[in-house]
Amino acid sequence: MKHAIASLAALASLFSQTMALKNNGVYAIVSARSGDVWGIQNSIGVKHRVELVHPEDKHTEHWRLVASGPDFFIQNVYTQGMLSCPEEHPCEVDTLGNNAQLFKVIQNEDGTSIFHPEGTPLVVAAGEDNELAAQPSDPSVDAVFLLRPVEHENWMARVVPDPVWGW
Repeated sequence: MKHAIASLAALASLFSQTMALKNNGVYAIVSARSGDVWGIQNSIGVKHRVELVHPEDKHTEHWRLVASGPDFFIQNVYTQGMLSCPEEHPCEVDTLGNNAQLFKVIQNEDGTSIFHPEGTPLVVAAGEDNELAAQPSDPSVDAVFLLRPVEHENWMARVVPDPVWGW
């Protein structure tokens, strides 16, 4: 009976963490090690590489977590594209949504998070040249992140152009 109560408490804790992420929506995803954020450099075409960049609070640095069961799709607010991190390739955002991938977001007790591409034991981590990629978990890789809610009062107006006035 003691183990059943502990198991239920652990499940309730996990569920409440998932609910907190689902309800908050848009984040800057910050490296706990370097302070750099997930961002898109050179936003041209339909596929965009994702890497750690110096935080400048640009739209290319804002991410929406879209719940699908207990896991999440990760959408770049600027491009509206979905993140994918195929094994042994850099993470990228495809604005056509062709390669959308689910991620398990593990929240640690210290407030940090780890992202696991669905169906793999890998973690999203900074690799060479700060590009994000799905890699084996190792203390030497930069794979622990903070989720900072984006506090812009009208962030959607900043992302979607006004049909009359443009940007």
